[in-house]
Amino acid sequence: MGKTSNMNPALAGLYAAQEQIAYAWAMGKDSMSDAALRLFRAAVADESVTPDDAGPFYKSTRERASVIADTAHKAPIKVIEGDSLASQISKLAAHVKLACYARDNGDVEPVYVEARKLATGGYTKVTKCATALVKALAKNPTLDAATMRAIVASALDKAPDTASEVVRKLADQWEALAYGNEKTPAPFPSEFAALLASENVDLAKRIGESLARVAFIFEALEKARETPPALTA
Repeated sequence: MGKTSNMNPALAGLYAAQEQIAYAWAMGKDSMSDAALRLFRAAVADESVTPDDAGPFYKSTRERASVIADTAHKAPIKVIEGDSLASQISKLAAHVKLACYARDNGDVEPVYVEARKLATGGYTKVTKCATALVKALAKNPTLDAATMRAIVASALDKAPDTASEVVRKLADQWEALAYGNEKTPAPFPSEFAALLASENVDLAKRIGESLARVAFIFEALEKARETPPALTA
């Protein structure tokens, strides 16, 4: 992948591992946790790596995984766009934001590594920890390790699902029903083909996009409630 020749060493190392990540993704493995860790370490090592780099890396890795899956005759990796794509990029970018704090706070990286072990490497759980730490560090970048460990423990506690999480699960279930996913093919292809042929619009796609939009709006509302109002002079 020739594009690495024009990158700084930290990003070049990340993209050098892209083939491995994309292959695991195509084979139905949870490779995003590994991608998040590599992106975190690249950002810690080089301050020119920013949260903006999460988007291009996510999209190009997903595209490469799609090619590998097709070549290997695996279940296709569904193309995502709009709010669904923005949400996935935001999750990956949270790990880069955390790395930015780790550059000046030496306790951040060890706590992040511990969080990954506690979350048994699961991407969703690790991302919850990273997001919670970023929120706390935005208020106080000098948090000590003990405080951050408590934040991680709280993030890993099973809390009731938020509205956005419930809708996101519904969206994932609908996508699996209509199109299948990386692990299993669509269970009712003939029924959905008949649905598509019988309507003037792609109802399956419209429902999926609507659920993704609702989840995106709910996430924004939830984040707004968590953000304290700005102090006025």
